[in-house]
Amino acid sequence: MSRFAPLVRYSLIAAVLVALPGMGPAERPSEFAAPNQSPSPTPDVYGYKWIDNQGPDDPAAGGSGPGFQATFQDISSSGTVIAGNACDDCINPIQPQMMVRYYGQNWGVAPAGSGAQIVSASIYVSTNGNVQFLTSGQSANASYTNTALPGAGMNGMVAFLWDDCYGASGGNSNVWQVVGNAPNRRLIIQYNSWDWCCSDGPNMQYQVQFTESDGSADSTIFFVYSDITNADGRECGNNATIGIQSPSQNSYLQYSFNQQSLVDDRVIRFYTNQSPADPTSLSQAADPGGSNKPLGFVSDATVTFRGTGTDPDVSNVIGIEVEILPSTVAFTPAIVGETASTPVASMVPQGQLAEATYTFDGTPFSSGDYHWRARTIDNAGGSSGWVVFNATPVHFTVDLDPPTPPSGPYIPEDGASVGVPPPSGEVLFKWGPAVDFGPPGPITYRIQVAASVGFAVTLADEVVSGFEHRATLAVAAQPYFWRVAAIDQAQNQGPYTAPIAFTVIFEDGVNHGAGDCSISAGAIPGPLIPAAMAALLMAYGLTRRRRLP
Repeated sequence: MSRFAPLVRYSLIAAVLVALPGMGPAERPSEFAAPNQSPSPTPDVYGYKWIDNQGPDDPAAGGSGPGFQATFQDISSSGTVIAGNACDDCINPIQPQMMVRYYGQNWGVAPAGSGAQIVSASIYVSTNGNVQFLTSGQSANASYTNTALPGAGMNGMVAFLWDDCYGASGGNSNVWQVVGNAPNRRLIIQYNSWDWCCSDGPNMQYQVQFTESDGSADSTIFFVYSDITNADGRECGNNATIGIQSPSQNSYLQYSFNQQSLVDDRVIRFYTNQSPADPTSLSQAADPGGSNKPLGFVSDATVTFRGTGTDPDVSNVIGIEVEILPSTVAFTPAIVGETASTPVASMVPQGQLAEATYTFDGTPFSSGDYHWRARTIDNAGGSSGWVVFNATPVHFTVDLDPPTPPSGPYIPEDGASVGVPPPSGEVLFKWGPAVDFGPPGPITYRIQVAASVGFAVTLADEVVSGFEHRATLAVAAQPYFWRVAAIDQAQNQGPYTAPIAFTVIFEDGVNHGAGDCSISAGAIPGPLIPAAMAALLMAYGLTRRRRLP
């Protein structure tokens, strides 16, 4: 609307209020009333329900509501700008290359081979805080005057902040993007630095997300409010309609109307999805895809958790969410520990094993004993009840403390010469034990041998259980280098010893000239004189015999 329109509108509103005898202040919707609370809002006649992330549904409190960090994905820089929405009271189409199913009908692009019937390739995005799914003969409506649902003339409206919003100020942008991998993609439509008409004031950021459908189930819808000023009643919804309604307007579900129902980081999920079943076949491993580890195993910083889930919505894919706590801290209905979840792109078909991996970095959890529990999650935002992995107090131990370098003596020592039979032979390496400050357990040792002090290319690189190792090396004029490090049972490798230089020489007692450091040039070692003399005498005798007639 124009910058002069508010004066006309406010006059009209005042006239309407005066013309409504019997509607006193007590009968007007309260600006500060909270909407009906979940966990079980009554579904609309089609079957859509909503759940948010407040109160008992807050996932941080153990509820099954949507988590902000797990849902919000900022597309400010990566999204495609809806250029036609850099204005006031505008509505323009986008054409996502995935399918959104809304109230049993499909928009966008059908998956190959699905046979799904598409109502329209276009979805309409309004500057006034809503998206519209239109069927044949319906027109887009950029109305800024919100009403309670159903909103007349607002066909197929998804209203995440239906109010007199404004996208023509400096810094505004309205962008959209399809993220993820098929068949688990999401369409995100985001409003950046969004205002009220007609000023550059609130600079709100919010978005709506739609999950991809294959035609067998409706898309799940997320309203995500990533930048709301909690002290501003209008930003919190006291002049807005929040909810959804079908293209025919005969089914609708309202979250709030002219109520201060929003706060920063609020997420609301609208869904027909059913909750998945509790996970089974829980197991733990040291690494993604690694072999299962028994109770009480000792791990390095990375631990992987697994479970199998099923879902009444057969088209859903599933994952797991885990909560990790020190073994001395009991699980409660609320989530008080660290969590990890299967990424949406890594969710698996029902009945398959899903994984979630957590890395201990010392903040807040470090070395110690831990236990864990898991619940099944699906790609539409549903979750099951929690299942504790095992009744045993300690499920695994984390060891983040690597061993010390191995002690000496080191053989060969720095600068030593090792004799071998030409042209090559075994060199024996020895060292002393290392000290491990983590949980007690076996230590192995990694020895490396190279022809350069940088160990860019190794001639030997072995892990052994004892304090010695043999490697075959050739005689060389230049020195070799070796070093050794300790590895604890959690596979934490400690520091290497400093590189130790040594040479490999001949030990056959023959002066081979340049590069042979085993004897002095022109000299024969004392112990080898008898053998050398015998050889000379034998050669002399053979020569004499050849000269006999």
